[in-house]
Amino acid sequence: MKKLVIIAVMSMICLGVQAYDFTIDGLFYRVIDQANKKVAVTQGDSKAIGSITIPETVNYSGLIYEVTQIDRYAFYSCSDLEKITFGSKVETIGESAFGYCKNLSSVLINENLVTIGESAFEYCSSLTSFTVGSKVRYLSKWAFRECENLENVKFNEGLTTIGDEAFNGCKILTNVSIPNSVLEMGGYTFLGCKSLSNVKIGNGIVTIPRYAFAGCERLQTIILGSGIQRFNECVFNDCKALASITILNPVPPTLYPESDSWHYPFANQKATLIVPQTGLEAYSNDAEWRKFTVKPYEGISYLTIRQGQGGVLRERINIGEVYNYNVVPDEGWRIYFVTFNGQDVTAQMIDNSYTTPALTESAVLSVAFEKIPDNVQAARASQVMVRTDGYNITVKGLTSGEPVSVYTSDGVLRYHSISNGTKLQIPTSGTGVYIVKTPEKTVKLAL
Repeated sequence: MKKLVIIAVMSMICLGVQAYDFTIDGLFYRVIDQANKKVAVTQGDSKAIGSITIPETVNYSGLIYEVTQIDRYAFYSCSDLEKITFGSKVETIGESAFGYCKNLSSVLINENLVTIGESAFEYCSSLTSFTVGSKVRYLSKWAFRECENLENVKFNEGLTTIGDEAFNGCKILTNVSIPNSVLEMGGYTFLGCKSLSNVKIGNGIVTIPRYAFAGCERLQTIILGSGIQRFNECVFNDCKALASITILNPVPPTLYPESDSWHYPFANQKATLIVPQTGLEAYSNDAEWRKFTVKPYEGISYLTIRQGQGGVLRERINIGEVYNYNVVPDEGWRIYFVTFNGQDVTAQMIDNSYTTPALTESAVLSVAFEKIPDNVQAARASQVMVRTDGYNITVKGLTSGEPVSVYTSDGVLRYHSISNGTKLQIPTSGTGVYIVKTPEKTVKLAL
């Protein structure tokens, strides 16, 4: 009998079972910070099924606790769990929290999620898509290993590290675009992603790790950012369909190991190597890279500039180069916001200038201007926010009954409405400069 008890205890330790403090609506909670009233969802006496929503807060014994964490193994092997929705307070998904949830097909995360732990969703064979939130910095190793039906993954700017084997065995993943903010990828990252056909890697990656794309037998094109300096062994092993490699660094990266054909980074050298015009001679003279068919980048790409006081400009660009854009507001106006490919980059402005990353394709830079308010308007105006997706206009922070008008640059009224809530979405009829007016704020933007 004593032997059986010891085995049971050891099994609980191996699975990372956490003792729970209370249960509410079928979920089990563990207090992780009594002083600040924070709890984690943890493993309990029964397994979750169907659709589960993690609440923002729970009330226990008259105290309100924030739900900030999903414990390791919290929903491990809940084979009948189908959908999980995270409350806005959840910041951490622990190790193997949803591992082997074979029927989990929908995961709706919040924008406050910071950490996705090791093996968090491994072997979730019904999961088809996932968006890595903008506050997630580290995507741990094995996070989505063997999610065999994962077809789409969106990485947001802000992620810095993708761990070892994070997407190993995701057999129907088709396209990957890694943002400029990612500085490091672990080994075997996309090993065996047999349907992967197109990959774009941003300017932050310096080294492509060992076996990163090995076994991606349908991979045809890859674009590598301007930061790339080194390829480790067997990066593209068995990638026999690879036809086009674009490298935006004009300095040829090192191929490792230089003299070991068994571990050579590329399965073959039949692919066309496309490089910046400024690096053409260096690649053509390099002992390793000249074995490829080396060509300069010849595609036509553009930087579209939507400026609230100048309309829409379109400038032809050279792939791999950076561009600086200086903004000079008209008298009585100031810069309101600046976006690059939909991402707010206002904070990156230096002396009213914005420098793009090395461009890998056509891009859009948008600049909006705000009329400088007087002192009476200033406090209220700070609550009203005007934004655009390039096609429509959204006004937030309104009070009910507040009028909103939209004019063309020559003063023609195109839209007028009275707000019945805090948010108003305004359709537009075409491109051009528009002036959005509320009682406290005036904004000029271009669509």
